[in-house]
Amino acid sequence: MIDVNTELFKRTAPVRKIGIIENLKQEELSRVSETTILRIVKETGRRIRGTRDYEFYVHPDRRKGNKWNSVIEGLWLYKGKLSVMVYVQFSNTDTSLIVPFITVPLKMEIGL
Repeated sequence: MIDVNTELFKRTAPVRKIGIIENLKQEELSRVSETTILRIVKETGRRIRGTRDYEFYVHPDRRKGNKWNSVIEGLWLYKGKLSVMVYVQFSNTDTSLIVPFITVPLKMEIGL
């Protein structure tokens, strides 16, 4: 099992890093630290002009076509607070929600 928090910042080809991310299992994905997520947003996100805020969109093709599933669209770092932008499809409408990013310890997640 690889440590995602160190593997993503090694000097390897971006294609290899994307392959690592795509092949993560749920257990490995839950071990990504908040520090790693903040670093990804700051290094690869789009900086909002004149501020220290960043936007990092996970899906570059967001809102194209009629997607009937909920999806995480991106991560926002506004005024030092990390938030997640979620696209939600309800039975009669769709909307984007911005919810605060909260880390849950692994023990709580699996019920220990």
